[in-house]
Amino acid sequence: MRALGQATLPDEVTKSAFGPRLQAAIATLSVRNRVSRRDASELSEQLFGARICAGTVDAILTRTADALGEPYADLLERVRQSDALNMDETGWKTAGERRALWGAFTDRHALLAVASDRHERHARALLSDSKAIVTSDRWWAYAHLPLARRQIGWSHLQRDFAARAEGLGPRRRSARWAPNSARRSLQHGRCLPPAPTAASSSLRSGPGREDVWHRVHAGKVERDRLLLALFAYAGLRRSELLGLDCDDVDLYRRLIRVRRAKGGRQRVVPIHPGLVPLFVAYAATRTPGDDPALFVGVLGRRLSPTILTTTFRRYATAAGVAKRKRVTPHTLRHVFATELLSAGANLRQIQELLGHKHLDSTQR
Repeated sequence: MRALGQATLPDEVTKSAFGPRLQAAIATLSVRNRVSRRDASELSEQLFGARICAGTVDAILTRTADALGEPYADLLERVRQSDALNMDETGWKTAGERRALWGAFTDRHALLAVASDRHERHARALLSDSKAIVTSDRWWAYAHLPLARRQIGWSHLQRDFAARAEGLGPRRRSARWAPNSARRSLQHGRCLPPAPTAASSSLRSGPGREDVWHRVHAGKVERDRLLLALFAYAGLRRSELLGLDCDDVDLYRRLIRVRRAKGGRQRVVPIHPGLVPLFVAYAATRTPGDDPALFVGVLGRRLSPTILTTTFRRYATAAGVAKRKRVTPHTLRHVFATELLSAGANLRQIQELLGHKHLDSTQR
């Protein structure tokens, strides 16, 4: 009788029934494009004519992870050996559970890692024995780094200066000289100069309620009045309000086109007659610039959500409406819907004006 034996496959021959290109495509769909296992198996049949099940997709991803283990370790070592790197972290979801996505970037390499949270231990694990100078935000996970090896990103400093310039009396005076001084100091490698004596002494005095309507830059008062009025008289969401461009406002027909709406559901909202004078007053004093945004900050750029929230909270506190309960921009959206209902509008009309997808959201 002939004896049967089992030969060993050469190293260059894959042990899978699928080629490297198909496996790379499946891995890219699942990881880079975050396609579910079931959708990946369906796309495999539709695009490549290969019928695979969800379990096979998992097996392909496991083999891909094993194959990328050595290149990932080499990339991590190169990042750690860099003289300078940028780091950041953000929220992430894996299989529906909350995670954190960490990133370390040099001028030539980009490394991403998914961790359980944004704790300091993950920053330490990524850096290990690295001696690089790290540029990051002010998240506490980087506080373990010596000051000589830590820098704050210039974009974060610019946002801080803009926030101060949007503030009340004493704060805004220091913000006038800070951005230019910081920029010159960074260019020449020096520390920030001390604040002028008058500004330093004035920072210790708290602003009074009468300072709320003081003008910080041209058009700020008119801008803030229009912002608050649009929340109450147009029922816009915060993101929709910040996403408005000048071309979205038609005063002749008294219509606002909401293009950056939630879920991509664009709509047209009528302009209340009481808003027309506010639009005209703001247009006459708006900070000039190339940004098409309707609402801009002191730097002439589109207003940020942070500045909008801070501004709203300041006015709500000054008006005394935040003492009894928490008031947010979304509260005025509810006021808008309540006023429409009191005026005789039906739920379907209110749903269209609010941009809700389902009527149940309007009824709540």
